Parts: sequence; structure tokens; C-alpha cells
Amino acid sequence: MRCPTPQLKGYPDKAAAADELTRRYRTPPKAVKPYECDCGEWHLTPRQRAGRGEGKPYKRGDGMWVCAVTVPGADGKQRRKTVSAKDRGTALDRRKKLLEDIAKGNIIQSPKITVGQWLDHWLETIHKPNVKPKTYRYYESGIRLLIKPHIGQKQLAKLTPEDVRAVIKKINETGSTRNAVKAHQILQKALKGAINEGVLERNVATMVKKPSHVTAEIQPFTAPEAKHIMRTAIDLNDPLADRWSFAFLTVARPSELNGLEWSRVDFDNKVLDLSWQLQELTNKRHGCGEPNEDGAYPCKRKRAAWCPAAEYDFQPGFEYRPCHGTQVWTRPKTAAGKRTLPLIKPLETMLRLRLERQKPGHLDLVWAHDDGRPYGPTEMNERWHALMVAAGFEFDESGTDCNEIEIESGDSEIPDLPSRMLYAARHTAATLLMELKVPEDVRMAIMGQSSVVAHRGYVHVDQRLTKAALSKLTKLLNPALH
Repeated sequence: MRCPTPQLKGYPDKAAAADELTRRYRTPPKAVKPYECDCGEWHLTPRQRAGRGEGKPYKRGDGMWVCAVTVPGADGKQRRKTVSAKDRGTALDRRKKLLEDIAKGNIIQSPKITVGQWLDHWLETIHKPNVKPKTYRYYESGIRLLIKPHIGQKQLAKLTPEDVRAVIKKINETGSTRNAVKAHQILQKALKGAINEGVLERNVATMVKKPSHVTAEIQPFTAPEAKHIMRTAIDLNDPLADRWSFAFLTVARPSELNGLEWSRVDFDNKVLDLSWQLQELTNKRHGCGEPNEDGAYPCKRKRAAWCPAAEYDFQPGFEYRPCHGTQVWTRPKTAAGKRTLPLIKPLETMLRLRLERQKPGHLDLVWAHDDGRPYGPTEMNERWHALMVAAGFEFDESGTDCNEIEIESGDSEIPDLPSRMLYAARHTAATLLMELKVPEDVRMAIMGQSSVVAHRGYVHVDQRLTKAALSKLTKLLNPALH
């Protein structure tokens, strides 16, 4: 039979073809093998020519065989990536593997990108559109303060597990194990993003054990302590006495109470609408126009927040309402947070008294300054701290007056305790509801927590159950309100 490939040299048997293959190559490429032709002779499979961008193998002066391949860069530009081996066959095999990785999108050449450059790109381009402003601020501060000062100039491709351990060690030496956990968490997410984008092949942060950190638990107050605090605020004529009572008796988040508006207080149906919360967000951009070549804006202000025409800079779909300054109303982080709570009798009485004596504010806030401005979170915490000092729960190291509350309670039955943050009131109410044997699903519905709601698959809890639960709590703490 006529040979279909007469251009290939024929061999009488397989052994002769194999001997020729060994003579040609020290390590034969996998693509070149002996095969029996239809004509009866044996041939060696022809080597395929290098395709466009694949690079023909060549021998360097040091004896190494090199193949160069065109690889797409992270910035869209084409760059060369080389593979090498001591013999031609191995170099060809490595080129084939590299081409397969490129076809799968596993290789994108970014030769000189640093860790800092990638973190900035990942945060602004990949991560920011998918998180809320406060979450973005958490990551931005961690990258700027914890990671970039240590390894920001390190080439991303040369980052090693030892570099990550060194960062964690330096942060731990400052005494903050929480910051070490934060840096490790951010690096893990950012490097995972680099792998997804094809910039890296491995995540070195996952090779490093998570730093040890013991989370400090928020210590709730006991029922007698909670009653003592509310009684102290009332005795001192604290202008926010009813605000503190709401913290203990509604299980609401501080931001939900700070942003409560009169329009969401339904006296007729005796319910509170907690579908908005007040947060302090600094996400703003210049609204005066585009910067010039020197980067200066028409308003001559450096910071966007100082621009007279500043605009909020939130991602599309982020629901908010401007309030005052950097404070905005935002939706709770989960759907379960958008809830209504029964307005029990003691709290209704407090709100009616406040409504009678309070001047109508242009922002319609329940708790606000005389001119209608909202209380900032820092100011609210300072006032809470002052109440703790007055109630005997904290030692006032400053020795100065504290936000209009000046008188010590003088109650010898309440011992001095460590500092308690305002959020402890929410934990206190939740703990007391549990002690009162209120069902877990009802407790979670009152608190607006979604994880348990989603886990148990319920959608709505009867308002009669939540009203009965809060009435039990009121009965327990009621002596402080009379």
C-alpha cells in the first residue's frame, strides 16, 4: 500500500523507530511517538509547528532550552512569559502546560504589580461595589494602616507565607490581636480575588494559621442594675432618660433609636417602625466639577467633605436618606431588621411627654438637640458614659463635669463595675427575655436578627406575641419607671 505520509522517514519496526527517537532527543517530547503506518513501516509522529504567540524553542548560552509565550496582562497589554528546561522536549512540555493554563484563564501576567497596588485595585474595583459603606471603611482602614506599611511595596507574585507571618507578628507586637486577625482576613479575601482574576496562582494567606484572638464579650446588666440606671437618669433629670429606657425596653439597636422619627411612631396602633437607622458615613465626592491638571477642584477644597457642593458617593442600589452633615438614614443590613415593635404603655407615656415639651424639629427626630440636629454617635456614647459614672458603674478619671449629669447616685448597693458600652443595654434586654422564657423565634423577631429567622424559615411573628414578651420585660423593670 502506498504510504500516506511519504515525507516521513520509515523504519522497519517499532524498535528501530524508538532508537531513532532516543538518538534525536535526550528526553523525548510526549507529542513525538513511534506509530505503525498503513504502508507497513513505522514512523515518528511529526512535531507540530509553534502557533502564533507560542514561541519557537531556542537554546540559551547556558545550555538551557527556552520557550517564550505571549500572555495577556492584567491591564490588557500583551507580555512575554518564558519557560525553560535542560532539554528541548521538557521545554516543549512546559510550554504546552503554560498554554493550557492560559486557555483556562489561570495565567495573567502582572510582572511588577505590588501588594499595595493590588489591594487598592481590589478594594475600589472589585470589593467596594458589593459591600456597604461601613464595611468598605473597615477594609480601607485595615489595608491603609495594617498591611501596606509592612508589605505594600512587595511584589505580589513574590509574596510568601513567611511575609504574611511577619505582618501578623509585627501587628501582634503592638498588643492588638484583633488587628492581626483583621489583617489576615483582608489578605485572604484580597488574594482570593487575585486568584479569581487570574493574577495569582495560590493564596499564601490561607497557608498561614489564623491569629489567635479572644473576643471580649459584652457583659449585660442584671435586672436590678438596669432599674438602677433608669432610676438614676430620671432622678438626675437627664434629658435623654427616656432614650436610655427605650434601650433597655425595646431591644433596639442604638442607631435605630438615634434615627427614630415622629412620623414612624404610630400612637393610634401603638407600634414603632424601626425600618431606618441613623449612621455616620463620610462617603462623599466633589460636586463642584472636575479637577484641573494639578488635581485641584474648582471649590479649592482638598477634601470632598469640605466642598460646598459635596455629594454622597454610594454604590448604585444603596438605600439612604440624607439627615445632617455626615449622618444619613440607612436601611438595616438585613430584611429582618425592617420591623415594627409594639409601643408598650410606659414607653408610650414617655414619648407623649417628650412630644408635649419638645419643639418640632425640621428633621422630625424623636431625640435631637433643641435646634433639631441629631445626636452624633460619639456624643451619645459620651452621655451614656456620664450616666454610668453617675450611677456608680465607672470611675470618672477626668474629674470634670460630664454632659450635664453631675450628681453621684449614692446607691451603696450598686458596686463599681468595669466600663459598659451603650450596646450592653441591647444585650441586657435580650438576656432578660431569655430568662423570662420568651420563645427564641419571638426574641429574634423583636431584635431584628436575620440569621435565626432564615434558619428557622419563618416569615412573620404575631404582634400579640411580641407585645406579650415586651410586657413581661416591662413588668420586670417597671419599678424604675415610677
